Amino acid sequence: PEPELAPEPEPEPELAPEPEPEPELAPPPVEEPAAQDDAPTADVGATPVEPELTETEQIETEVRETEVRETESADNTAAETEPEAELKSDPPSKAWVAMYEYVAADDDEVTIKEGDVIVDGVIVGEGWMVGTNTRTGLHGMLPSNYVEEQEG
Repeated sequence: PEPELAPEPEPEPELAPEPEPEPELAPPPVEEPAAQDDAPTADVGATPVEPELTETEQIETEVRETEVRETESADNTAAETEPEAELKSDPPSKAWVAMYEYVAADDDEVTIKEGDVIVDGVIVGEGWMVGTNTRTGLHGMLPSNYVEEQEG
């Protein structure tokens, strides 16, 4: 009689490695506004709802806030060194003249024609500014390299 061979053990199935758990992302920190003595207190946990602004509105808001800070800073400095009567001077206004025609491509842009005068202009980034076309009365973004600052 032939010796009985023991059956070969079945190979253990290879287990796929368990995927590593993805790291949990912490929510971005929320900056609390600085408390002011005369400011009303908001409900704890209440989230203010701010309307979404267009890019132009965001830029204009930033410009206004910067101008307010600069004016307050200038007023504080002037108050320390100048008499009260001299604080009421208006800053010189700048104007730009369009050298080329530009047709607005978006709702927040302004169309200009050669010779148009742009006032209330503020450079807002590489190649762009916000201003008011005095011919049309429209306010918005336009390419800053299409206009030239007018001399005094």
